[in-house]
Amino acid sequence: MAGFVGAYTLRHLVSRLGQWRLGRGVASALVILSLLFSIGGLTLFALPYIQQQLTQLAIAIPNLATRFLETISPILEKFFDEHPDELRRQLTSHIGGLLQLSLQFFINLISSSAVIANLLSWVILTPLIMFYLLKDWPKLFSVLQNLIPLKYREGIVSISRDIDHMLSTYAWGQIRVCLILALLYACGLRLIGLEQGVFLGLLTGLLAFIPYVGALIGFLASLGLMLAQTGDFQLLPSIVFVFFVINFIEANLLTPRLIGQKIGLHPLWILFALLAGGSWFGFVGLVFTLPMAALIGILVRVMIRYYEKSYFYQGR
Repeated sequence: MAGFVGAYTLRHLVSRLGQWRLGRGVASALVILSLLFSIGGLTLFALPYIQQQLTQLAIAIPNLATRFLETISPILEKFFDEHPDELRRQLTSHIGGLLQLSLQFFINLISSSAVIANLLSWVILTPLIMFYLLKDWPKLFSVLQNLIPLKYREGIVSISRDIDHMLSTYAWGQIRVCLILALLYACGLRLIGLEQGVFLGLLTGLLAFIPYVGALIGFLASLGLMLAQTGDFQLLPSIVFVFFVINFIEANLLTPRLIGQKIGLHPLWILFALLAGGSWFGFVGLVFTLPMAALIGILVRVMIRYYEKSYFYQGR
């Protein structure tokens, strides 16, 4: 799936390089190598800073946890005073069991050979799959197109081009929106004095490809880090201001200009699609539900156009 998505995203770039009298295979290899070097360079450039942020966070976790517990201890004391001792023992037991399961899962994850095999498959197999798909993309498209009956070929190809244009516009626009939001969140959270704000801002921006969910996760994580860092709600107005301003910029400037209305979905349908996709397919559903919902929207509009031209609608 990752190889197909990557090939679909980069196929136009390979076609443009082909206009410079480069073979399809050479152009595909150049694009993939450039992508790998770019990712490697960014990783080497950003890894020391990210490692520093994570190290500082790991060192500060005991102190942050102590402050956080001191902040919520009055609430917990009030809760426990109003409930019997049996409930307290059950909560303690469940919390202990949850921590034990989490630790065991982490240990199994690190020691599992399947994780290493999956990582190697991502690093080695995904670029190879992308290369062969990019190299043979016109042939694959021609074979699939020739399988369509002649009677329906023109209509299906026209619909496919609409879908392709919508998905391409959405993908490239969303990538640019996420990168700009990552920069804005990192700068905003760091300027208001939130420790590890740069790392949290970058993570929030990169999660922005999931509408509403990414911003909500970033906001809740910022609140938790605020309570752990300061022990009070002094930074709450600043955090609310940062998220409000950046979301306003995204909704009114970035998304309309970089993505536009190509996806053609009402916000209510977007919320419904996210809920349905997350419920049915989990995190993968959240990632792919919006393009799939837009695809379904295009097909529904095509069906409505055919229905309006039909005998049942016109009555003749």
